[in-house]
Amino acid sequence: MFITTACFFSLQNTQVHKSYENKTVFIHTAHTTAAHLFFVLYNRICFHMIFSLLYFLSF
Repeated sequence: MFITTACFFSLQNTQVHKSYENKTVFIHTAHTTAAHLFFVLYNRICFHMIFSLLYFLSF
């Protein structure tokens, strides 16, 4: 799942750079921040789901 997401982001990043060559630095910074926030949020959701499942199974 992590590898798939990473591939998607790298592919999207390539498309962004092709479309906005003049604003590469700005787009790259914004994209990196968005990717970072996405991964943090994604990890929190995964951990929450795992712990909820473990908690549910403990009964």
